[in-house]
Amino acid sequence: MKKTLPIIVALVMVLTCFASIAATADFTAPDYEPANLTTEVGIMLADDISFEGVTGIQTTGTFTSPWRDAVMFELDEETGAYKAIAVYASAGTGPDWTIGENQFVVESNCGNDWPTLFSTAVGTEWYYDGINFQDVPYSECPNFINAKNQAWDAVLKTISVGDLYTLVGIDLSAPEVIANYAVDANYDHITYNDTYETYSYLTPYVEPGEEVDYGIAVGKTYTKSGMLVDEATYTDIDNKELTDGIIPASPSYSDVNWVGFNANSDDYAANGYAEIVIDLGEVADISGINVVMSNLQNSGIAAPAEFKFFYSTNGTDYTEIGTGSYDVDPFEKDGETFVNGNKIVNNGIEVEASAQYVKVQFTNSTGCAWMFIGEVQVFGASSGEESSEEPSEEPSVEPSADESSEDDTPETGDSGFVALAIVSVISLAGAVVIKRRK
Repeated sequence: MKKTLPIIVALVMVLTCFASIAATADFTAPDYEPANLTTEVGIMLADDISFEGVTGIQTTGTFTSPWRDAVMFELDEETGAYKAIAVYASAGTGPDWTIGENQFVVESNCGNDWPTLFSTAVGTEWYYDGINFQDVPYSECPNFINAKNQAWDAVLKTISVGDLYTLVGIDLSAPEVIANYAVDANYDHITYNDTYETYSYLTPYVEPGEEVDYGIAVGKTYTKSGMLVDEATYTDIDNKELTDGIIPASPSYSDVNWVGFNANSDDYAANGYAEIVIDLGEVADISGINVVMSNLQNSGIAAPAEFKFFYSTNGTDYTEIGTGSYDVDPFEKDGETFVNGNKIVNNGIEVEASAQYVKVQFTNSTGCAWMFIGEVQVFGASSGEESSEEPSEEPSVEPSADESSEDDTPETGDSGFVALAIVSVISLAGAVVIKRRK
């Protein structure tokens, strides 16, 4: 009798394994890659907004669902891609959109961590004796906050009106999602989240033959100061990230391509600024310098208050170029809200000079000690100022689409209600429409 329970447990585990195999046994993957987690928005469900923890596409009707991040797209005749024509940040009242011809809406619901919620519930919560759209009691629901949907939600939040995307793996006349696990009440897409793949997604539109110049500093060595010695999370892991030709995909601090400088570091305290010095390896004619940075104001990460740019032929005697300028104002406010507070921003300057060394010094903004730098670009004389590719606007990295706008008060909703969600503040990286070095 004592052996019965272990045997039953083992049998359940075996049956679960077979169920997983059965879920994918008849699935044949298309001959292209599935949605990635950094630049694309994976679509998990078509014309159904009843599930938590999924990103879906709506192709008809009126979209008014609350507690979902959503973007409406329309066919752009000139490019054949789909242009974002309206965006909506998750809140208690949904948008009032009617989906017309050659239009669709992609929306994301990050869901709730129900086991954690019920571990602290006292019985008076609105959800305590409730059921979801699949008639499953909330007390029996899993944690719907899954990593892959979180990543796709983060990308969706970066999309701004005017951004162009290509729709892959979806026929709008008869929308069906191509994925190895179906989104249904078995919740296999949650259970097997590490192996879940969708071949239906939005990917940034790329003009045929388009090339991006990342400058002549790619792969060059550099020195830096102004980093916290004991802070391992945002360090320059291989001393290559600032000139590796890779632009961070979103302003999120979970994107490993950011390097964090901090005004509380010993170097900064001693010098009064943080600094990066790039060695181009030889004297070269340069036409401009650009710094890519995160302006994630709602997480205490702000674009530097000021930049100073310098150049030198010998690494000792430097000539100051100037202070540079931002592509958008990182400090502009609408009331108490930073208009560009969740974006990747650029600060650059033009110069006509011959240099082997390029120095960038920067100081923090009031109230924000952290400064995240993603790339320092130096452009040769033939590159010109158009070499720097600007990121799209409105990146955002809150960890849940169902949260309020305050980072420290994560709230999620289901069926139009608000529930407290215990969500990790570190979301997976999202993306802006910016291309990486090939």
